[in-house]
Amino acid sequence: MVNAWLATTDAAVDAWIPVGMLVPFAAPPHEPVLDVIAEHDFPEAIAAAKVRSANLARDGCSGPLVVPGADHYFERAATGLAAAVAPFIARALAGECK
Repeated sequence: MVNAWLATTDAAVDAWIPVGMLVPFAAPPHEPVLDVIAEHDFPEAIAAAKVRSANLARDGCSGPLVVPGADHYFERAATGLAAAVAPFIARALAGECK
């Protein structure tokens, strides 16, 4: 839903972290994006992440992230997921993604 909303809004968004998204971006993102998938994600999520990587901003923050040992539902990987995204959130909110 966020993917579709971001493609049609002019709202200011500081950063976006899609997790396990199964489709390409609806429109090239204008905000920093940390595109998260699990190491053992669904094949569709892994394939879509490869397609999305071409549309990630070259802003020093955006990029793909694979969470080791996780499955699509991030069961027993919540702590690893939080630790992996925290530095991105800190950089994005500090305005370091230029």
